[in-house]
Amino acid sequence: MVHLEGLWYVSRGDGGQFDIDPLVHSVAFHVLVCLFLSRAYSRRYGDHMDSDPSPAPQTYYVERNLRIDEFARWAKGGRGGEGDPPGGNPNGASMRLRSVIGPPGGGKSMFLRQLHATLEIHSSPLFVFPVLSLKEVNDSELLWRWLEKATEEAKEHRLYGPLQPHDHTAYEIGIATVTLCHTWGANFQLLLVDAYEDALPSWKQEIEQFLAEVLNAPHARIVLTRRDEYALEEARLRWEEEVLRLEPLSSPAEQIRRRLEMVSAPAWPREDMEGELDQLIKDANLTINAREGIVRDLMNILTPNPYINLLLLRHKLQNPLPVKAHKAYKDACLTEYLARVKLEAKVYLPLLQRITAINNLGEFKGSDYGGHGIEASRLEQLMAAGIVNPVPGTQRYQLEPAIVSLIN
Repeated sequence: MVHLEGLWYVSRGDGGQFDIDPLVHSVAFHVLVCLFLSRAYSRRYGDHMDSDPSPAPQTYYVERNLRIDEFARWAKGGRGGEGDPPGGNPNGASMRLRSVIGPPGGGKSMFLRQLHATLEIHSSPLFVFPVLSLKEVNDSELLWRWLEKATEEAKEHRLYGPLQPHDHTAYEIGIATVTLCHTWGANFQLLLVDAYEDALPSWKQEIEQFLAEVLNAPHARIVLTRRDEYALEEARLRWEEEVLRLEPLSSPAEQIRRRLEMVSAPAWPREDMEGELDQLIKDANLTINAREGIVRDLMNILTPNPYINLLLLRHKLQNPLPVKAHKAYKDACLTEYLARVKLEAKVYLPLLQRITAINNLGEFKGSDYGGHGIEASRLEQLMAAGIVNPVPGTQRYQLEPAIVSLIN
């Protein structure tokens, strides 16, 4: 029950129908209230309440094995595409937490933002929370501000009372989030959480408590991006979780082609260096043939990793070199990539070169790293950074293919 300007309203939670019991018995009040409710609801849902989600503009995002439309159906309580279960798991629709796993720069954040943009176009019957980026929201005070923003968005679509003061612990904020979810009744709510690996260990523990509490809302679903498949510790989250790995990019040339065409796309998550990249593309004033020439020149050194490919493109535009001299680009990108995941190049680059010397495909056994002087603690750091992953069902490990491509 929510109080608004002298009136009491009771949400029935059945898709926007409300029983209204005004304290002031006035026909005028009834008319004004009905107009307010109908406009608020139509602003959210428009004339497309039952339509499938239409894809938002793709810019230079390249979809892979995880499908935006399937995630949208799952978020609304469906099973997704028939015969095409996510990750090959036919029981995946019953899970309410999906973890999207991939290496640094693999496109996880871009996938999440593309999903958010798509659902914002036609989200009925779904409330989509603002994206919760743990790169930016790194304490309980900022988490509370995030919830305040979500509440303001909810007020645009339904009547919802002001937040009550809390202790501002992540757990208490989780309780308040569940309360917000309950105002949507039988409709679904989707929480998108990005950059789990950027949270400090103590904050990760609190965030996991927050997410576990959110799952107490029966119609809430969560998508979480992270690098390390085994990072979650909260039992409730692991019980509800389906792990989906974002496969390596299969068409890197298409990514570069789109990036050269799409300059200054304002509404998408952008890497720190992309403003500079936009300016380089504009200054080059490239014709269609010139753009295709750059794609051809880079073709043999492009990788399955979108971020590394953008670095390669930037170096190509900054310092055009003949194809035979492209190793300079690869070496520079390796150093920048390790800096992105906070690994010191002078320590870890020789280690990665040693791994590829064992096997030029980047696969090695657990016993290899001891015998070749690679400390187990270093291996753990590489796994936490998402650069090395265990090969399921074996005692072997796999180096991120994009790193292998740059070293070989």
